[in-house]
Amino acid sequence: MPYALALVPFVASATSEHRRGPSRDVARRARGSVGVARGASSDTTAAETSGRAFIVYTKPGCCLCDGLFEKLDAVTSSREATSADADADALRGFVVVKRDVSTNAEWADAYADVVPMLFVRDDDGVEREVRRPTPKTSAARLGADLDAFVRRHRRAATGQPASPSWVVVSAPPDLGGMPRQ
Repeated sequence: MPYALALVPFVASATSEHRRGPSRDVARRARGSVGVARGASSDTTAAETSGRAFIVYTKPGCCLCDGLFEKLDAVTSSREATSADADADALRGFVVVKRDVSTNAEWADAYADVVPMLFVRDDDGVEREVRRPTPKTSAARLGADLDAFVRRHRRAATGQPASPSWVVVSAPPDLGGMPRQ
C-alpha cells in the first residue's frame, strides 16, 4: 500500500506560546532588521546616544534585568580599575545604559516581551545585539564574551579576518611513489 507524505504547516497553540514565551524572531521582525536596535528616542540624553555603551532594554520588576545589570556593573568597574592599557582591554570606557521599555512605545512594541535585551554600541555608533546570557553566567564569563564580541566587530570593521588563526591549504597528498587511482 503506497503512502503519501504531506507537509502541513505547524500552528502553535496559545498554551504552548504562553509557556515558551514569544520567539526572538517576533522581536526581530518588530525591529525591522536583525541585530540592530531601534534608534533612541528624543528624550534620551547625549550620553545615552553616543560613545561606547552596553545598552539594556528593561522593564520594571524584571529580575533577569537586575541580574544582568549587576554583572555588567561588575564587568565595567573591574575593567576600569585593573586595565591601564586601552588596547589590552576592548571593554575599557564602556558605560551601562538602561532603557526602560515602559517609557517609550516604540521600545515597548519591540522588546517588552523579550527583556532584557542587550546591545553593544562601540565607537562606530551602531548598536549590535548580543545574545542574552543565561542567569547562571558569571560576571567574568560575561566580560570575556563581551570582550570577544567587541574585538570581533572591530576586526570586521577594519577588514581583518574574523579568525586569523585558521589557514586552509589545498595541496595533493604525497603518496610516496604510489600511483593515483
